[in-house]
Amino acid sequence: MLHALLVHDHVIERAIITDVFTEQNIQVSAESRLEDALLWFKQGDEADLCLIDASLAEDAEAACRAIREASGSKELYILLLLDIKARSQLERLYTAGMNDYLLRPFAAVELKHKLCMLMQLRKSEAGLVETELAMLRAKIKPHFLFNAIGTIIFISKRNAEEARGLLRSLSEFLRSSFDFENQAEAVSFKVELALVSAYLDLEKARFGSRLQVNYELGATQFHLPPFVIQTLVENAIRHGITAKLIGGTIEIITLSVPGGIRVIIKDDGVGIPEEQLESFMRLRKQPPGRRLPSGQQLRQGIGLANTNERLLRHFGTGLHIRRRESGGTTVTFLIPAQGGI
Repeated sequence: MLHALLVHDHVIERAIITDVFTEQNIQVSAESRLEDALLWFKQGDEADLCLIDASLAEDAEAACRAIREASGSKELYILLLLDIKARSQLERLYTAGMNDYLLRPFAAVELKHKLCMLMQLRKSEAGLVETELAMLRAKIKPHFLFNAIGTIIFISKRNAEEARGLLRSLSEFLRSSFDFENQAEAVSFKVELALVSAYLDLEKARFGSRLQVNYELGATQFHLPPFVIQTLVENAIRHGITAKLIGGTIEIITLSVPGGIRVIIKDDGVGIPEEQLESFMRLRKQPPGRRLPSGQQLRQGIGLANTNERLLRHFGTGLHIRRRESGGTTVTFLIPAQGGI
């Protein structure tokens, strides 16, 4: 059973919404003030859906961010009840964390439709649990698929051509991901770059102007273990760029240097935490086979330590990571002249 938190103080509307929730077999908790809703989450209560009357907040964007932060969940579905004049704010509200909205006056059937879509989404998520192992083997995270599909659905409402382009990018990403399973230990940079480009197309559509990408490809004729660059780019986006309110830029650089080719992934995000950098440096000093991340990290996906281990096994040299004085992180690795060229 889904659990919803209703944040609303209007007696009649609140009763209508509660009846719809009950009819759809959704458990309901209710608060009359935004402050109480924030406290509700901070006390450890959890919900699948939070329906908020935006008129309770002076700043609906700030309210979305606050609810998302207090819940501690990227999966919380935030549905805002808006007045018609708020249509001009939709882009900013989506960026702030809103998933969907209802405009006053609304019909109960409209809310039912949105709830049915949410329940279908949750049912699909449950189905994905059964294929999680296969997804991890293909290096695909279920949350990435849901985010990508949600972005495409939203964009399709205003720009069908752009949505078709994103579907092609998603198709390319999935095809490349599963193809990698049947390939040797190394792939060409061209193949890896196609995967990275498809991934970045989807993430740029999701984050808009908050994510910028620059390429400086001075060398392209080499091979490397699959998913190495994609993993580093994903890490930079998730833990560096999007951790900043204004976002930032990722640079993907390849250079011919004495002894081989150097690959550089730079971002101007928040920078890798000192403790995480120190932990990584300790892992680098471990003997081969003991540098892999813990079981929990493996369940969460491919981490820096896992990528470092793969490079070490393939080339005999791993990742070099440093914090940038200007802000952000730089990750580099060397492909030896006879190792991947």
